[in-house]
Order: sequence, then C-alpha cells, then structure tokens
Amino acid sequence: MRTQSGSPDRTTTLGAPDAVSRFVEGDPEAVRAVRRLILDVLRTHSKELKPYWDDLVLEVCAQAWQRARKGSEEIRNLEGLVVRITHARVVDLHRLRSRWRMEDGAVDHLASTANPNPGPYEDVLRAETSHIVSAMIAAADERTRVIWRLLYFEGLKYREAAARLGLPEGTLKRLVHESLRAAAARFAGLRTEGGKK
Repeated sequence: MRTQSGSPDRTTTLGAPDAVSRFVEGDPEAVRAVRRLILDVLRTHSKELKPYWDDLVLEVCAQAWQRARKGSEEIRNLEGLVVRITHARVVDLHRLRSRWRMEDGAVDHLASTANPNPGPYEDVLRAETSHIVSAMIAAADERTRVIWRLLYFEGLKYREAAARLGLPEGTLKRLVHESLRAAAARFAGLRTEGGKK
C-alpha cells in the first residue's frame, strides 16, 4: 500500500525489528504509522462508522499501545497486531452488533466475543446514548412509546405494527416520521440548553 510522497512507507515503519519498542515509547513516526494503518482498515471495512473514525483511531491506537506495552517481547508483527485489534474491536464487533436485536440477548452475544470489554470510548458512548434514549422515550406520549416499542424493540415491520394498532400503514409511517422529528427537535433543544450552562 502506498503512502503520501515524502512520508515513510508504513509497512517499513511497522515491519522494522524495533517497531514495537518505538511505538511503546511514543515515537511520533511509529504512532503516525499505526494511526494511518487503523484509518486504512476502517476506510476499507467500516464506511458506515465514518462519523466516528477519528475517535475510533484514537481508541484502537490506545488499545494497541496497551497491548504492546504488556507483551512487547511476544509481539513480532506490530502491523498484524494493529489490524487484528481494529477488526476485533471495531469492524467485527460493529457487524455483530448491527445484527442483534435488543431482545435477543445482545449482552450474551457480546460476552461470548474474545474480548467483551468494548473499550473506554464505547463505554462513554453507550452510557451517553442510553441516557439520551431514556430521556427521549420518557418525553414521548404513550401512543408514540407503543409505536416505538413495536417497531424498534420488538422488530415488527410497519404493516405488522399497523395491523396490531388498527391503523393504516401510511398513517403509522406519518406518525413515526412526526415523532422522530419531534424527538430530534427536543434533542437539539437539550443540547442547546446544555451548551449554555
């Protein structure tokens, strides 16, 4: 894989015998090479996470550094280690999570992965998302909560949810659209208020 002209070849940097020790010691060239590699993997395999790439690069880089610091004597291929961590902790985990429904034991699925700890960034993101979702659900009226539960927690299709509620499918879609717009407006208002404090 080519890098920008004038910059060292990443494979040479990460393939050098002292790459692990230089990375652990914080050598800027080694750290840049690791970050470029992580970003390359994300660009190739995880385009749907593009808004989070910067944060994920930092998180995976930190995880790779911790792993390299603990086992620097055992690591022979820093490039392979970084690619494996990026796939296991971001790409593969995201693909698995996107297939799980909340009622199908997502916690059990996550616990069954090789390293169930999602990392500090994921912990913060999960807590923040959970708080926001709880606030949005609490602020919605009872009918909206029922609709969201059927569609997003029970996984029903629009026609199935509409039949259960005794509504035309088009009406249900309109109600969902309106409820999501109202929730987004409430969320924007909360963020504005939070920024003023």
